[in-house]
Amino acid sequence: MPRGAQIRREIAYSAVAVLIFGLVIGLISGYGIAPHTLLYTEVARYGWAYFWLSIALVILAHDTYFYWTHRLMHTPALFPYFSRRAPPLEKSHAVDRLRVSPARIGRPGARPGG
Repeated sequence: MPRGAQIRREIAYSAVAVLIFGLVIGLISGYGIAPHTLLYTEVARYGWAYFWLSIALVILAHDTYFYWTHRLMHTPALFPYFSRRAPPLEKSHAVDRLRVSPARIGRPGARPGG
């Protein structure tokens, strides 16, 4: 279970992310950039199929972007700049997930490291 300090740190990082995304949305909406985007408010203009497809495509594009930028952060040239505050490898969340025995995955009570 994460400690209080870790939870507060995660909440702070999430708040910063919300502010950054809010700033980007504000810039797009408030400074005349919106007419040059594919943002629309009338669903009937393109239809519901396009509406739902566009949401799926944006999620796919965002996940692809996030994956490749995350991979880039782990390259030997950039990793030292991004890993200063990272926990030691043996305490990291990713390693804890790897410690779960494949035979226990999906069973009630299966926990990382257990």
